[in-house]
Amino acid sequence: MISRFLFGLVHYLFFAFTLSYWFADRFFLQTYTYHVVIGWIVFVLSGAGALLLAIATVSTQAIKAALTNPVTSLREE
Repeated sequence: MISRFLFGLVHYLFFAFTLSYWFADRFFLQTYTYHVVIGWIVFVLSGAGALLLAIATVSTQAIKAALTNPVTSLREE
C-alpha cells in the first residue's frame, strides 16, 4: 500500500515537472540565442532515479522499523 502511494506520488510529480519544463521551454526559453535542447532520455533517467531513491528510502525505513524491538521503544517513551 505504501509502495503504491509512493509510486503514484513520484509518478504525478515527475509528470508535473516534466510538463512545466516543456511549457517553459516551448514558450519562454526559445527566445534566447544560446538555447540548449535537453533530450527525452534525461527525463526518463531522472524519473527512474527519483523512483529508485524513493523506494530505497521507504524500504530502509521499513526494514529499520521491522527490526526494532517494540518493547524497548515503549520503555523509552
